Amino acid sequence: MFFRIIFFAAVFVGFADVGYAQWLHQKQESAFGSDGLELIITASAGMGFGIRCSSESIEAVFITKDTSFDDETFLIANATSPKLLLRIDNEAPLELEGMLWDSEGKAAMTAEVEAEFIDGIANAKRRVSVAVKLLGEVYHETSFSAVGSTKAANKLKAGCSAKQSGS
Repeated sequence: MFFRIIFFAAVFVGFADVGYAQWLHQKQESAFGSDGLELIITASAGMGFGIRCSSESIEAVFITKDTSFDDETFLIANATSPKLLLRIDNEAPLELEGMLWDSEGKAAMTAEVEAEFIDGIANAKRRVSVAVKLLGEVYHETSFSAVGSTKAANKLKAGCSAKQSGS
């Protein structure tokens, strides 16, 4: 199931128009009785960003178009405590401990976020900015339009609240 979601996100990123971002909500039911997964995703400039929610966690996921990483590079990069940088409009930026991994040959990063970050996306007026910070250097800085984020984030918030409360 996880790989189907990543595949969907990769396809979405691959076909996204460079100048336009749209937020989509998706709910994945589990075929094996767990509570499944809910997510919102958007894409811009060949990169993707989303928030996924399960009963265990709420995570931000950033898929870059960087194809230079291999297994050893990921191992070394993750040992340096990489950070996922998130900023909504002109609010104070968040710097979160994250993990880099391979997504269909592209570097991706995941970091846990608080439920309030979903509210921030729902209330975004202009953009959600994302970047990766490695050894003090910022890479892959991208801004995603807030167009459509309110509806998608509110759906995620409702589904995520139920998952987090155990309903």
